[in-house]
Amino acid sequence: MSLTRHIGKWSGWYSCLAAIGAWLFLLALIATEGWIR
Repeated sequence: MSLTRHIGKWSGWYSCLAAIGAWLFLLALIATEGWIR
């Protein structure tokens, strides 16, 4: 069991999910700004 490879795989997944989450949050923020105005 290679621990470093396991951590590397998960960190890759988390960075990908974090990027997607940031984009969705940004789009939601822009959408709500448009709706409020």
